[in-house]
Amino acid sequence: MDNIAQNQEFESWINGLETEIFDIGTPAGPLDRIVKDTTWRALLAPQGKDWQGKVWRFPDGTMEISVTRVDAIQRIANARYQLMGQPIRMRSQEEVEMTPEQEAAAAEAKKKDNLNRAARRAQQKVRHLIRMIGGDHMLTLSYRDNMEDIEQLKKDWERFVRMMHAKYPKWQFVAVRERQDRGALHLHVAVNGRQDIKYIRRCWYVALGASPNAEGADTPGQIDIRAPWKRWGGKGYCWEPDKLAAYLTKYLVKAFEDGATLHAKRYWQSKGVQAPECQKVWLGATSIIEAVQEAHDLVHGETGNVSVMWMKEGWGAIWMTG
Repeated sequence: MDNIAQNQEFESWINGLETEIFDIGTPAGPLDRIVKDTTWRALLAPQGKDWQGKVWRFPDGTMEISVTRVDAIQRIANARYQLMGQPIRMRSQEEVEMTPEQEAAAAEAKKKDNLNRAARRAQQKVRHLIRMIGGDHMLTLSYRDNMEDIEQLKKDWERFVRMMHAKYPKWQFVAVRERQDRGALHLHVAVNGRQDIKYIRRCWYVALGASPNAEGADTPGQIDIRAPWKRWGGKGYCWEPDKLAAYLTKYLVKAFEDGATLHAKRYWQSKGVQAPECQKVWLGATSIIEAVQEAHDLVHGETGNVSVMWMKEGWGAIWMTG
């Protein structure tokens, strides 16, 4: 079952669930204190397949939780095998005696799986970085010509950042590249607060080798501030950080699908901007419905709001933010 719900729609869906849920009560404070002061079954040693949550907190008081179902006993067994220098899983006879065609297909499938996992990790990191800087404005840096060289983009961007920091040493950003259908590259940049657009435009012109006062056909590119579309929410020209993060990470997926640039840089971040620390907790849930309730209580109890929720019953995965 897939389910994406927001605000009151999600609240009514949660309250309408017909199941006997283990009652942990409504959390009344930070998660550290909740774990300390309650009698969760989560405090017991995990048995069989249990639900584990990963919690991230952000400077604006919001938080994010990702819950997955894991086989705790199998993880312990794997750790023991590794300590003894033994393989975690023996290969079956069918796997050993694969034909060259089967081996090639298996290698290609593994490569694709690794790329998908890398894309998901990058999406998560970019989303967290944007929320850490409180990104609420988006700049788009483009070229006049059909520029397709990723290494050139990297050099131009580095020159641009040096000029920006010359005047604004604390300027923070998270930038994601995009390749259009025609092959042209440009950058989407999440920043915080109102920007000196005239100075930014001049820096971009100089970074591309033109005069800072270039006009008309002499301009080598352009800088735009993109306001959120109606479906993405936001107030005026300001984005909500989680929605801006969602918007930029979709371009990150496109960057990973660019097979010709498998190992190329796909995003940049300011120096000193670190991703939030992850806190792992064991939930007391024994079903996905209980896990949804428990994760909801955690987020709502600490932030007073659950803005977005996603779940996939077949995968045993839940994600919430608020």
